Amino acid sequence: MTTRYLCLAASFCACSFALGAHASTPDVNRYIEPFAEAGHLSGSILIAQGDQIVFAEAFGYSDYDASAPNTLNTAFNIASITKFITQVILMRLLDEGLLAVDDPLSKYLPNFPRGDDITIQHLWQHRSEIPHIVTDGADTTRRYTAAEVADLAAKTELLFEPDAREAYSSGGYSVLARVLEIAASKSYAELVAEYVTGPAGMRGAQDATTGVPDAVAQPYLLGAKGWRRAPEEDLSYLVGAGSVYASAPDLLALTRAFVSGQLGEKVRDAHLADGNLNWNGSTGGYRAFVQYDMATDRTVIFVGNLQSGAVEWLRSNLMDVAAGKAVKQPMLPTFVATDQFNVDGLAGRYELRPGTELPLRVDDDGIWMDAWLLIPTQSGDLFSLQDYGVITPVRDETGAVTRLDWKRGDDVWPMKRVGD
Repeated sequence: MTTRYLCLAASFCACSFALGAHASTPDVNRYIEPFAEAGHLSGSILIAQGDQIVFAEAFGYSDYDASAPNTLNTAFNIASITKFITQVILMRLLDEGLLAVDDPLSKYLPNFPRGDDITIQHLWQHRSEIPHIVTDGADTTRRYTAAEVADLAAKTELLFEPDAREAYSSGGYSVLARVLEIAASKSYAELVAEYVTGPAGMRGAQDATTGVPDAVAQPYLLGAKGWRRAPEEDLSYLVGAGSVYASAPDLLALTRAFVSGQLGEKVRDAHLADGNLNWNGSTGGYRAFVQYDMATDRTVIFVGNLQSGAVEWLRSNLMDVAAGKAVKQPMLPTFVATDQFNVDGLAGRYELRPGTELPLRVDDDGIWMDAWLLIPTQSGDLFSLQDYGVITPVRDETGAVTRLDWKRGDDVWPMKRVGD
């Protein structure tokens, strides 16, 4: 599998940011090159010092079938970074007195089950107990409005009592998007343009509820034979939670507007409480992250269209590389054929988080966790190209698989087996 590796510095001349040299650029190139050469990197990387862009390159293809390379102006879905945009809108409407954090959901959606017990703050802080995914069984290839997604959410059962605990919920943010629409008497896309993308100067940004930008990249996953197209989706079903598309320069514009307080001081102060900014998103083959360090005024941005563990290494280390610090390069394990691996009792359903189960299957094409390929290794573990995770099957005394320990770096996510 080959990957285009394109330097796009000249493309920045049309942008509102300055482009300058930086001593760390050779270090950044050296760090990135192995990922690009392996075919595990597709998207755009941008590093800025204040308003000055010091590094900008694009990799891979926006359309692999057509061999159309990614460029600086290519738009990608920014996944859960959309939630930050929703928070900005919420804060602005709070300031305008159009709603209050302790308003019950029933004030805006009278027929929503338990709407008297769920507040705006619960939706905002992931404490509504609305499931993360509310579209199970729904056709996610068609265009949705916020009202339609809120109706789907109303048909799901709450995971726990409202405010019982924090449970990450894209479904809750889609319901919040609908509340914002009702409070402001405007569509979510109109609110995004009025309060965020317009003031920030995000010229290529667009919400999926009104379509996708012309220069959008198609999403891909890594498979047994290289890249493969991710399942077709219309990401409007993630309205308010993962529905916005943007380019790397758009995200820099967003970051600078945010840091300056242009988008509101309350949300800025909340996100920069520790002096750092970390936005992260992943959905359906798309990946995006934004990191900002207040002490150095440095921003690191990645947006891409290939789900790969290379992105996690960039997210962990690229800020340090840009600062000239030494970091380790990842080492891929030794792989073995599936028929050399113990797959007995491996297939089944595993719980990623309460309310979210993922199926694991073993077939002639390999071992798959949902749409992610898991490759057997010589050590007896499985390896995920999508996040460079190491997955260890845990068996009981009878040899039955009881859980999977999914490890990435120092983090471990135990996934209990919950069914066949």
